[in-house]
Amino acid sequence: MINPLYRNKMIIKEMQQEFKRSHVLKLENFYISPEKIEKKIKKIKFHREYIPTEYSFEKGNILPIDEKELKNFLSLFFKKEGKITIKKYGHKDYTLLSDKEKKKIGVCIIDFTKGWKKEAGGYTSFIKKNEERVRVYPKYNTCTLIETRNKRSFVKYVNCLSKKKRVIIEGTV
Repeated sequence: MINPLYRNKMIIKEMQQEFKRSHVLKLENFYISPEKIEKKIKKIKFHREYIPTEYSFEKGNILPIDEKELKNFLSLFFKKEGKITIKKYGHKDYTLLSDKEKKKIGVCIIDFTKGWKKEAGGYTSFIKKNEERVRVYPKYNTCTLIETRNKRSFVKYVNCLSKKKRVIIEGTV
Protein backbone atom coordinates (compact mmCIF):
# COMPACT_ATOMS: atom_id res chain seq x y z
CA MET A 1 0.00 0.00 0.00
CA ILE A 2 1.31 3.41 -0.99
CA ASN A 3 2.08 5.73 1.91
CA PRO A 4 -1.15 7.66 2.77
CA LEU A 5 0.87 10.88 2.78
CA TYR A 6 1.25 10.51 -1.01
CA ARG A 7 -2.50 10.01 -1.42
CA ASN A 8 -3.47 13.18 0.44
CA LYS A 9 -5.16 15.60 -2.02
CA MET A 10 -3.26 18.66 -0.77
CA ILE A 11 0.07 16.83 -0.94
CA ILE A 12 -0.77 15.46 -4.40
CA LYS A 13 -1.38 18.99 -5.66
CA GLU A 14 1.99 20.14 -4.26
CA MET A 15 3.74 17.10 -5.78
CA GLN A 16 2.13 17.78 -9.17
CA GLN A 17 3.28 21.41 -9.08
CA GLU A 18 6.83 20.41 -8.16
CA PHE A 19 6.89 17.72 -10.86
CA LYS A 20 5.61 20.18 -13.47
CA ARG A 21 8.34 22.64 -12.44
CA SER A 22 11.33 20.29 -12.15
CA HIS A 23 10.29 17.23 -14.25
CA VAL A 24 11.63 14.96 -11.46
CA LEU A 25 10.08 13.95 -8.15
CA LYS A 26 11.69 11.72 -5.50
CA LEU A 27 9.33 10.22 -2.90
CA GLU A 28 10.95 8.44 0.04
CA ASN A 29 9.15 5.87 2.22
CA PHE A 30 6.86 5.24 -0.73
CA TYR A 31 5.30 2.02 0.55
CA ILE A 32 4.03 1.57 4.12
CA SER A 33 5.31 -2.01 4.42
CA PRO A 34 8.17 -2.54 1.97
CA GLU A 35 9.21 -5.63 3.94
CA LYS A 36 6.02 -7.41 2.85
CA ILE A 37 6.79 -6.55 -0.77
CA GLU A 38 10.36 -7.82 -0.33
CA LYS A 39 9.03 -11.19 0.89
CA LYS A 40 6.86 -11.43 -2.23
CA ILE A 41 9.82 -10.46 -4.45
CA LYS A 42 11.81 -13.42 -3.08
CA LYS A 43 9.12 -15.78 -4.38
CA ILE A 44 9.05 -14.34 -7.91
CA LYS A 45 10.64 -16.29 -10.74
CA PHE A 46 12.93 -14.08 -12.79
CA HIS A 47 14.22 -14.84 -16.28
CA ARG A 48 17.20 -13.38 -18.12
CA GLU A 49 16.50 -10.72 -20.79
CA TYR A 50 19.62 -10.38 -22.93
CA ILE A 51 20.46 -8.75 -26.23
CA PRO A 52 24.21 -7.95 -26.02
CA THR A 53 23.96 -4.75 -28.07
CA GLU A 54 21.01 -3.43 -26.02
CA TYR A 55 20.62 -4.84 -22.48
CA SER A 56 21.16 -7.51 -19.86
CA PHE A 57 18.95 -7.88 -16.77
CA GLU A 58 16.42 -10.19 -15.15
CA LYS A 59 12.68 -9.64 -15.44
CA GLY A 60 10.00 -11.00 -13.11
CA ASN A 61 6.93 -12.87 -14.25
CA ILE A 62 4.51 -11.32 -11.70
CA LEU A 63 4.32 -8.14 -9.64
CA PRO A 64 4.55 -8.09 -5.83
CA ILE A 65 2.37 -4.97 -5.54
CA ASP A 66 -1.14 -3.76 -6.26
CA GLU A 67 -0.65 -2.87 -9.93
CA LYS A 68 -3.89 -0.91 -10.16
CA GLU A 69 -2.94 1.28 -7.18
CA LEU A 70 0.41 2.16 -8.78
CA LYS A 71 -1.13 2.80 -12.21
CA ASN A 72 -3.68 5.14 -10.63
CA PHE A 73 -0.88 6.97 -8.82
CA LEU A 74 1.13 7.35 -12.04
CA SER A 75 -1.90 8.72 -13.88
CA LEU A 76 -1.91 11.66 -11.43
CA PHE A 77 1.36 12.82 -13.01
CA PHE A 78 1.29 11.46 -16.56
CA LYS A 79 -2.47 11.52 -17.29
CA LYS A 80 -2.18 7.99 -18.70
CA GLU A 81 -1.89 4.47 -17.38
CA GLY A 82 1.48 2.87 -17.83
CA LYS A 83 3.11 -0.52 -18.03
CA ILE A 84 4.59 -1.93 -14.80
CA THR A 85 7.50 -4.40 -14.68
CA ILE A 86 9.90 -5.74 -12.06
CA LYS A 87 13.60 -6.07 -12.86
CA LYS A 88 16.85 -7.15 -11.23
CA TYR A 89 20.28 -5.83 -12.11
CA GLY A 90 23.32 -7.72 -10.86
CA HIS A 91 27.00 -8.00 -11.76
CA LYS A 92 27.51 -7.53 -15.54
CA ASP A 93 23.96 -6.21 -16.15
CA TYR A 94 23.27 -2.96 -18.03
CA THR A 95 21.12 -1.22 -20.62
CA LEU A 96 22.54 0.88 -23.46
CA LEU A 97 21.35 4.09 -25.07
CA SER A 98 19.53 3.17 -28.24
CA ASP A 99 17.83 4.95 -31.09
CA LYS A 100 15.35 2.04 -31.01
CA GLU A 101 14.18 3.04 -27.53
CA LYS A 102 10.42 3.50 -27.47
CA LYS A 103 9.26 7.05 -26.90
CA LYS A 104 7.96 7.52 -23.36
CA ILE A 105 6.50 10.51 -21.59
CA GLY A 106 7.44 9.31 -18.14
CA VAL A 107 9.16 6.72 -16.00
CA CYS A 108 8.65 5.70 -12.39
CA ILE A 109 11.43 3.78 -10.60
CA ILE A 110 10.69 2.25 -7.20
CA ASP A 111 13.77 0.78 -5.62
CA PHE A 112 13.89 -2.22 -3.27
CA THR A 113 17.66 -2.32 -2.80
CA LYS A 114 19.17 -1.77 0.65
CA GLY A 115 22.70 -0.46 1.01
CA TRP A 116 23.68 -0.19 -2.66
CA LYS A 117 27.17 1.25 -3.18
CA LYS A 118 27.44 4.01 -5.80
CA GLU A 119 30.82 2.61 -6.88
CA ALA A 120 29.04 -0.55 -8.10
CA GLY A 121 27.30 1.31 -10.96
CA GLY A 122 23.72 0.23 -11.63
CA TYR A 123 22.27 3.75 -11.51
CA THR A 124 19.79 4.93 -14.15
CA SER A 125 20.79 7.92 -16.23
CA PHE A 126 18.55 10.09 -18.41
CA ILE A 127 20.15 11.92 -21.35
CA LYS A 128 18.88 14.83 -23.43
CA LYS A 129 20.91 16.33 -26.30
CA ASN A 130 23.97 14.27 -25.29
CA GLU A 131 23.93 15.68 -21.76
CA GLU A 132 22.98 13.84 -18.58
CA ARG A 133 19.90 15.52 -17.10
CA VAL A 134 18.92 13.10 -14.32
CA ARG A 135 20.75 10.32 -12.48
CA VAL A 136 18.76 7.98 -10.24
CA TYR A 137 20.85 6.15 -7.65
CA PRO A 138 19.33 3.11 -5.94
CA LYS A 139 17.66 4.10 -2.66
CA TYR A 140 15.48 1.70 -0.71
CA ASN A 141 11.69 2.24 -0.81
CA THR A 142 12.04 5.41 -2.88
CA CYS A 143 9.87 6.20 -5.88
CA THR A 144 11.43 8.50 -8.47
CA LEU A 145 9.21 9.99 -11.18
CA ILE A 146 10.93 11.37 -14.28
CA GLU A 147 9.35 13.22 -17.19
CA THR A 148 11.15 11.66 -20.16
CA ARG A 149 10.01 13.56 -23.26
CA ASN A 150 13.00 13.90 -25.59
CA LYS A 151 15.18 11.96 -23.14
CA ARG A 152 16.78 8.57 -23.51
CA SER A 153 18.00 6.42 -20.65
CA PHE A 154 20.42 3.68 -19.71
CA VAL A 155 21.38 1.66 -16.65
CA LYS A 156 25.11 1.90 -15.92
CA TYR A 157 27.00 -1.40 -16.07
CA VAL A 158 26.91 -3.15 -12.69
CA ASN A 159 30.51 -3.95 -11.83
CA CYS A 160 32.18 -6.49 -9.52
CA LEU A 161 31.72 -4.23 -6.46
CA SER A 162 28.03 -5.14 -6.33
CA LYS A 163 27.47 -7.70 -3.61
CA LYS A 164 23.74 -8.02 -4.31
CA LYS A 165 21.19 -7.34 -7.02
CA ARG A 166 19.38 -4.07 -7.56
CA VAL A 167 15.62 -4.72 -7.59
CA ILE A 168 13.28 -2.15 -9.12
CA ILE A 169 9.65 -1.86 -10.03
CA GLU A 170 9.49 0.27 -13.14
CA GLY A 171 6.48 2.03 -14.55
CA THR A 172 6.67 3.44 -18.06
CA VAL A 173 4.09 5.67 -19.72
